[in-house]
Amino acid sequence: MNRDKYLNELDRYLKRLPQRDYESAVSYFREYFEDAGEENEQQVMAELGTPKEAAAEVLRNLLSESQGELQRETGKRRRVGDNVKMAVLAVLAAPIGVPLAVASIAMIISIALLMVSAVVCVFALSLSLFCIGGKLLLRGLVALPVSVPGTLLLCGLGILAAGCSILSVLLAVYLTKWMSMGIVMISRKILGKRRK
Repeated sequence: MNRDKYLNELDRYLKRLPQRDYESAVSYFREYFEDAGEENEQQVMAELGTPKEAAAEVLRNLLSESQGELQRETGKRRRVGDNVKMAVLAVLAAPIGVPLAVASIAMIISIALLMVSAVVCVFALSLSLFCIGGKLLLRGLVALPVSVPGTLLLCGLGILAAGCSILSVLLAVYLTKWMSMGIVMISRKILGKRRK
């Protein structure tokens, strides 16, 4: 690629700029090539990158300059007036904001306690089922000399209760996992809405 082809392609990418910025950028690149001379054209093109990359760099620089100017302009106007407005709003919002914050925290705590009590209930159920299964299994073994079908029934019910106990422990573990993620999600939503 030679200098003219490079500049034409670069020109095509820079057409989107406002007229003043477009002319400034095109003249900059033309002068840059002229200062380097014909013998250094390839080196300049390698240094600048592809025409698309060079145009992107120009756009980034213009964007950062315009953002800096905008921040300086708005910063001067906002300082005194905004500080007074923020102070007034803080004083006026305190009677509303503090109770809302306390209510939000109380709601998060109550939801957490409700979820913890549900998990404790499932663990208590699994412990009860395990105890019932053990008792039925022992009763079945004691009933072996009296009745074989009764023994098989009681032992089967005991094993069934023990199996349900194991399943309820697994349920409690998964409930704990889901509820902890739920508490985090709910608290983020509640506290996130208050911050906005």
